[in-house]
Amino acid sequence: MPQMKTLFAALLILLTPAQAQQDAQSILNAAKYVTTLNKVDMTGKLKKGRVEIPVKFYLRNKDIQMQYLPSEKAGWSGVHLQLNDNSCDLYDVKGQDMTKFPDDKVGQAISGTDLTYEDLSLRFLYWPNPELIGEGKVKLFDCYIIRVFNPNRSGNYSTCDLWIHKKAAALMQVKAYDWKGKHIKTFKVDSLMQFEGDYVMEKMKVESIKNDRTASISYLIFDDPNKKDRRGPRKLR
Repeated sequence: MPQMKTLFAALLILLTPAQAQQDAQSILNAAKYVTTLNKVDMTGKLKKGRVEIPVKFYLRNKDIQMQYLPSEKAGWSGVHLQLNDNSCDLYDVKGQDMTKFPDDKVGQAISGTDLTYEDLSLRFLYWPNPELIGEGKVKLFDCYIIRVFNPNRSGNYSTCDLWIHKKAAALMQVKAYDWKGKHIKTFKVDSLMQFEGDYVMEKMKVESIKNDRTASISYLIFDDPNKKDRRGPRKLR
């Protein structure tokens, strides 16, 4: 896979529409691979102002389990993702029970933060028919810009523009648009860290946008997975 990542630096040269479509899918596939490649347990927190919500991720290739603790009284809640080549199925986990995630809950904010369930799952990486629309920079890193389209009416976003690191294939930035075409959310990776030779997210800034201005900000921050004395999350199922 590291060899595949380096191939993307030669894209965008005299591409036909069919070639551009194929290359957009290849770039997106690499980003999906990097997002889920590590068989590693991640802990961290959602942070908005003084509010901090512990989160835990259990990554096993095409099965991802997420837990978050909105309050000690409420206890841990969980979301399970089953990833396919072109889809991402969400399930609500309560104890040992796992049920299909309701469509009307996908776009809900998590405990008053700026992240929703669809944000946390990054399910827009699995929307079909991506388009390569250009190039850009995020924190001086060269990126491809891929546009993806929501295949159904669930969630808050109709389209998302994804900035994907050319060399590392890491997702660096997302701009999300509502069903009227208005820009309503920006995700930007503030920092990456290395684990077993690959890059993983360390900190992501999430901005809710209203009237073209930042209305509120939250952060998703992960602990360093290289620390051997850190306790990993408990697997839900």
